[in-house]
Amino acid sequence: MKRDAPSCKRLTVGTVVEKPTRSYAQQNLATPGLNAGEYLTAFGLYVVTEPAIFKYLEEMEAVRRSVGPTAGALQLTPALDRIRQEAGLEGILIEGERYDIGGEPHTYLSTLNALAPEARGAPVAAGGSMPSRSTSKHSGGEEMLS
Repeated sequence: MKRDAPSCKRLTVGTVVEKPTRSYAQQNLATPGLNAGEYLTAFGLYVVTEPAIFKYLEEMEAVRRSVGPTAGALQLTPALDRIRQEAGLEGILIEGERYDIGGEPHTYLSTLNALAPEARGAPVAAGGSMPSRSTSKHSGGEEMLS
């Protein structure tokens, strides 16, 4: 897909939030042009050309180490937000569907069911097997918060 193709839109990212609650999104993440209750999400692939990202991650890791085991995992989101604040951050809006395959087994199963060819029969049950597919359905999704 080409960067300026009609199916892509460039966005200037105004806010980056890691897993916001529904109420936070309703109060803080409204995006002009979207219906109420619709929000843009970031997932998958990031292309970061700002070298400072490594410095920010190293700083965050040093703080994490000083806090100890209760510090939690190193997160990319705060470093991306710092880049957004200091150098700007852009996203590409891709129209389409997004499927979750991580985190919980039921989300993976839901994705398999959503992508299963309807002609093959009923959805895959827990513990069942997925039939081989002869056709594929491509989906994209929103790339960045706005």
